[in-house]
Amino acid sequence: MKGLSTVIAHVIMLIIVVSLVVLIYGYVSGTFLPSKFISLLTASCSNQTGEFYLMVKNQNNLLRLNADEELKVFIDGIPVSVNWNPVEIPPNGVTQGTIIPPPEISTALGARHTILVAGPSNSEERTPVYC
Repeated sequence: MKGLSTVIAHVIMLIIVVSLVVLIYGYVSGTFLPSKFISLLTASCSNQTGEFYLMVKNQNNLLRLNADEELKVFIDGIPVSVNWNPVEIPPNGVTQGTIIPPPEISTALGARHTILVAGPSNSEERTPVYC
C-alpha cells in the first residue's frame, strides 16, 4: 500500500503543477481579464437638424471606457466622428453621441441607413435608422 499512496501523491502534485501553469499563462496572456463590451441602446436621425443621435452603454461592470479612443462609428460603412457626452463612460454607464454626417450621407425624409458601433474586444452593435 505504501507504493500506491506514493503514486497517488505524485498524480495529485502533477495536477496541481499543471493547474498552476494554466493559471499563470492565463494571467500573463490576459485571457482572464474582463472584456469591454458595448450595447447600442438607441440610434436616431433628424432630417430637420441633419444629425444622428446615439446612446451607447458600457456593459462591463468593472472597467471604464473612453468613447473617443475605444469606439468607432460607421454609417453605411463610412467612418464618422462623434461628439460623445460624456467621453469617459463609467462601468455600466451610458453615453450619448451626436454625429454631424459627411455630405455623402443623406438625412432626407425616409432615408434608411445602417449605423455600426465597434467597441473594444471586437464587440459590434448595428441597427437600421430611418430619417
